[in-house]
Amino acid sequence: MHQLNIAALVVASLLFLLIGVSSAATRAPADTAAAERWAGVIELPGLELEFSVTFTDDGGASIDIPLQGVAGLALEDVAREPERLAFTLAPQGSPAVAVFQLERESGAAEAVGTISQAGQTFPVRMRRLEADGEVGPRRPQHPKRPFPYEEREVEIENAAGGVTLAGTLTIPDSRGPHPAVIFITGSGPQDRDETLFGHKPFLVISDHLTRRGVATLRLDDRGVGGSTGSVMNSTSEDFVSDVLAAVDFLKATPGINSGRIGLIGHSEGAIVAPMAATERPDDIAFIVLLAGTGLPGGEILVMQLQDILRASGVSEESIERQIAHQRRMLGHLAAGEDAAATEALRELIKEQAGPGATDAQIDEVLENNLAQINSPWFRSFIPLDPREFLKQTRCPVLALCGSLDLQVPAEANLTAIRTALREAGNQDVTILELEGLNHLFQTARTGLPGEYGSIEETFAPQALDIVAEWVEEQSR
Repeated sequence: MHQLNIAALVVASLLFLLIGVSSAATRAPADTAAAERWAGVIELPGLELEFSVTFTDDGGASIDIPLQGVAGLALEDVAREPERLAFTLAPQGSPAVAVFQLERESGAAEAVGTISQAGQTFPVRMRRLEADGEVGPRRPQHPKRPFPYEEREVEIENAAGGVTLAGTLTIPDSRGPHPAVIFITGSGPQDRDETLFGHKPFLVISDHLTRRGVATLRLDDRGVGGSTGSVMNSTSEDFVSDVLAAVDFLKATPGINSGRIGLIGHSEGAIVAPMAATERPDDIAFIVLLAGTGLPGGEILVMQLQDILRASGVSEESIERQIAHQRRMLGHLAAGEDAAATEALRELIKEQAGPGATDAQIDEVLENNLAQINSPWFRSFIPLDPREFLKQTRCPVLALCGSLDLQVPAEANLTAIRTALREAGNQDVTILELEGLNHLFQTARTGLPGEYGSIEETFAPQALDIVAEWVEEQSR
């Protein structure tokens, strides 16, 4: 999920299998002058993977894959001809060779073709960029400086957690003291803007709120940007301590109304928010749950995989097999049966990869995923039940989900959240399912993660206004 993104093993496995990038990969010489730069998209099941290729005057080329953190990876067998483009991605020490073959009209700026790897073939399209052309779609909602409010770069010491958190504090250009919100990101390493596929949803929401008189605090996750520590070696309890350190920081900041500090959490961040509110009820005035879960982590992972596979057009027979493998893996992990969990994960990857994948390729994907499922975060997430904390949450709550959210299915999770808050006796609750929005609250067609990057909208105006108006109401 951007988000519990680690949970969609089908996506992670495909990325590792198809690209197979290793950290020891050879890189292109840094001093090579670029003759042309092309932007491209690989159409994977449930995902459009963006990349760019720089062709050099000496006949070489290198590839950038932002989603995987790859930059300047040297390509082999490069051909740039009037009617075709071709190159091979063969990372050093990896069996996962990927062959790109594209055709174009003579000298045209667009080309279409395929990538072939491990017996599988997927469509690819590319376009030539202008000299300083940007790769990727427009992001028209991203605010542009100068802003009509104050921005401060801040560092927050979390002594209890032994980490330093870097972030941005925004202060409205109006008379204070101001209400304030703290943003809490989804799962996996995220920066303060919760950047994903070039979108910066927390930046967009923060700007919208600050212009309406609400101070905001956005923080880089542990180990990201200017923050110390590690996300994958931490648990949700650790993230709660980070949030509470941020609360203490705001309470000590001049111009902030210490009695009107709220939390806005997205995906896993919407689990952390009620955990923090339960621990420090006198310090947290309200919480906003964006695509928050109301069911145990293991159940969410199964629902995610099933919904993404079904929306991707995978056969019901294959879905049943993959879900069975995943349930076995999660069960073995919960029981501490690591060897059996590894074998179940291998069978899941094998089913996803298809008959053309070799044992070496499957083992490579397995190795890449083992570090994730064996991390403290993943093991603690499987049994984590948000209802335990929601049943103790007394402050006002706004819970939003999109009807096309395939990572946190709206109906099941909103129902669970509503029931838990009712048991808490909490009467100040607003729960809404927003039609046509996905996990990132974009107006979507299918809800598949593959759409996230191709949609220009970062955060639907409807959702933005609902959040802003509700927060303003709580701040009075």
